[in-house]
Amino acid sequence: MSTPTIIRFLGSGNYREDSKVILYRHNDGDPVTQLRVLARIIRQAGTKAHEYRSNAPHIADRCKITPSTLAGLYIGETTTTFGMVAQFVDDDAYFGEYIYTVNVDTSEISVTDSDENPVDPYTYIDRLHEECQDQHRGSLEESIELLDDTGYTVLPRHDEVS
Repeated sequence: MSTPTIIRFLGSGNYREDSKVILYRHNDGDPVTQLRVLARIIRQAGTKAHEYRSNAPHIADRCKITPSTLAGLYIGETTTTFGMVAQFVDDDAYFGEYIYTVNVDTSEISVTDSDENPVDPYTYIDRLHEECQDQHRGSLEESIELLDDTGYTVLPRHDEVS
């Protein structure tokens, strides 16, 4: 299923006060896929930041996860033999059925629709064929747990909208 999406990475950078990187992905923008990818890249970023702080203690205060770090890891994680799946865009350049906003300062990932209304990621599961729902629900729960383990919170929280 083609599910176009926008992924925004926001927060403070190492050398600038505010930073924003926006990516567009034409397919596989559903919450099951996207939250799994975001969990993987946030873990990778944490590992890279830890290694860098260990190897360069004199600049440890600048060795943090930034929006551009996550955007770069996202592009790397989603690049296939067909090429780069995600591309850099201006804020309103493309339509996304889902919009994911990753704030590195608050460690929050908000999931919204194209009108910026909060979307419970679990509602996507209800749109799938019944025989696929349990498998995808398990994958979504696993991704959200991985994000919780990294200190990131997915908004809206499922238990708050149920």
